[in-house]
Amino acid sequence: MKERRWPWLVSGLALVLASISGAAATYLWWLPCRGRMLVGTDFGPRYSDALLGEECIDRMNEGTPFPLPTEAALTAPGLLCSAASRC
Repeated sequence: MKERRWPWLVSGLALVLASISGAAATYLWWLPCRGRMLVGTDFGPRYSDALLGEECIDRMNEGTPFPLPTEAALTAPGLLCSAASRC
């Protein structure tokens, strides 16, 4: 019986490409904060708006680029429940 290895190779390649594109998207998302990631930590200078810059602060206030449920959606009764489940 001959083994088919090409589906595994295609799947592995797809995972590698997905990780590369995710890393590139994360890099581009945080580009305004380049060089300022340690501000306000034990390893960097104290927090200051002047050290971070306006673009970096705006990027941090935007939230995540992923559609996550907000706090209001998590506290509203029955909002995240499906018809089959009981809340």
